[in-house]
Amino acid sequence: MKNKYRILMWTFALVLAVSCLPLRAGILNSVRGTITDSETGLPIPGVKIIITASTLRYETVTDEKGFVYKTGLETATYEIRFEKEGYIPGTSGFRLAISETRDISTQLKPIKQVAPPPQKVSLTNKGVEQINSGKFPEAINTLTEAITAAPSNPLLYYYRGLAIEKNGDMDKALEDLKKSLELDPQLLLSLAEAGKIYAKKKDLNNADIYYKKAFDLETKDVLTLYNYGVCLFNLGNSDEAQKVFEKLISIDPNYPDAYYQLGIIYMGANDNAKAKEFLEKFVAMDPKNENVPVAKEILSTL
Repeated sequence: MKNKYRILMWTFALVLAVSCLPLRAGILNSVRGTITDSETGLPIPGVKIIITASTLRYETVTDEKGFVYKTGLETATYEIRFEKEGYIPGTSGFRLAISETRDISTQLKPIKQVAPPPQKVSLTNKGVEQINSGKFPEAINTLTEAITAAPSNPLLYYYRGLAIEKNGDMDKALEDLKKSLELDPQLLLSLAEAGKIYAKKKDLNNADIYYKKAFDLETKDVLTLYNYGVCLFNLGNSDEAQKVFEKLISIDPNYPDAYYQLGIIYMGANDNAKAKEFLEKFVAMDPKNENVPVAKEILSTL
């Protein structure tokens, strides 16, 4: 059993570091879905969708019916962002398996506030575009100017914190994220980003605090849920981690890595039947996944 626990701890320690690395494959995949307004249910045209994985990057926009279809994506684990002026940006993550067409349908929440001055809108859009283009120092300067014009807008602090983190200063980024949460304690984007930064800093206790707040607010972001489950496990709370991964697959039953992690958790709990069930499902669902060799090794001992 000690050997199994060594495998288990090693696997979860690596998950945050390798989850975004692409796995090249000759067969390409696709995404499709409809983006709608969370309050009216109406489709949202012109939503910019940015799909990234390590060095891979794809962009597309929704049509007049809020629909999007994008093919030619390699097999990889992706982070996805949905951006549209007047809406709180959406984020998610998923792994594309071989020959898969992933449904990325989601709802965006409209921003309820007094119409901002035109200059601030222009600066905000400019800052976001600079972030998306990898121009992080420029984005920081632009968003600082936007914050000067609108110091009570929590999204501006989120975006500047994101730019600062991508520019390499995690502690300074956390200052902006905490400021955004002072202004809006329920801003899921900032909660998830703060949790991710603390996890990168290996401060899992603080990561747990922010991930739990996002979880309690019923986040549907599977990438946040996945990382929260990993955080809980590494804190030794496998029972709560199991609940988080189970919620994840209830939202996205095609998220293979969640089945892998549940298999590992059940193995640690000496429930070999459940461990086998989840690990076999993981291998069948995504046979090219980088964790398949470990899963097969574990299966050979069950």
